[in-house]
Amino acid sequence: MLRRAGILAYATALATVACAGVAGADPTTTAPTPPPPPPSNIDITAATVNGSDVDIAVTYTCEPQSKAVTLQVFVRGTAEGAEQTVGAKTKATCDDQRQTATLTATKIPESEPFTPAAGQQVRVIGTLVAGDNEQSLEGGTAIKRLIVK
Repeated sequence: MLRRAGILAYATALATVACAGVAGADPTTTAPTPPPPPPSNIDITAATVNGSDVDIAVTYTCEPQSKAVTLQVFVRGTAEGAEQTVGAKTKATCDDQRQTATLTATKIPESEPFTPAAGQQVRVIGTLVAGDNEQSLEGGTAIKRLIVK
């Protein structure tokens, strides 16, 4: 008899916890949706082998700035932990007009030697930076995976 009472008490407690847990949950709560990424003012359109370098075609727009603006591009391999990078930078024209530039990315002194081959997939990073401390402009960064031509 005592055993039945124990089992009955256990079952009652289990049912109470299960019901309270379900009843206590807010069924309308969903995970918050992350905000969309800010629009980018840079579009990386092509990567082409040029000897041991890579030509990167970029279009960009930026508002006039009080400091000089630089357009920088970097090309990295897509292998796990790839430290191979080539890069380039040039003065950017910031006049609210869509600009087109082709930069020749060459070896960066601190990086491993890297010459992408035609048909190889790479990551291309483009960014607009202002001033001597190279602060990135709002919406001035783009990352794209491309097949080198």
